[in-house]
Amino acid sequence: MRVSGGEFRGRWLKVPAGLEIRPTMDKTRQAVFNILQNEIRGALFLDLCCGTGIMGIEALSRGADRVLFVDKSRKSRDLVERNLESLPISGSTRITDSDVLRFLSSFNETPISGRLIMYFDPPYEEKKLYHQVILKVDRMNLENLLFFVEHGDPLNISEELLHLCLWKEKRYGSKWISAFTTIPDFW
Repeated sequence: MRVSGGEFRGRWLKVPAGLEIRPTMDKTRQAVFNILQNEIRGALFLDLCCGTGIMGIEALSRGADRVLFVDKSRKSRDLVERNLESLPISGSTRITDSDVLRFLSSFNETPISGRLIMYFDPPYEEKKLYHQVILKVDRMNLENLLFFVEHGDPLNISEELLHLCLWKEKRYGSKWISAFTTIPDFW
């Protein structure tokens, strides 16, 4: 798996054998970062259920100020650590051993400048977790937020969102990306 853009473009990262950890595919990554374009520079990027860490590493490569990698799997955290060690990165990352809901409950950081960008990509079979996290992020009422959710089936948010607005939803092969924001008039 290679970084597709920015400073580390073309750099190879470690990928696990088997299907336990599912990295975000190149086409999907490029689509997300094409949407973000200039929004990534200076951003605080949260890679939630980070797996290989490819989304956070892409964000750093393209100019994010800081990246927090969050995963409860020891295997994922070790893999992210090995991938980060292979790149010339200093001090702009943190790997957190946490369940994503617990992490969000205690999250209180803000970007120094730029946007707050979250990318959430849990195992596709965790359907209940999708709804819990989307509602949790909505209730946090974070300013200047762009929130991307990668999923296998269309999302059906039954509860009304109070602060998040769904501004883009697109299918990439068998995957979907839903993009939410709290930024008025962003789209």
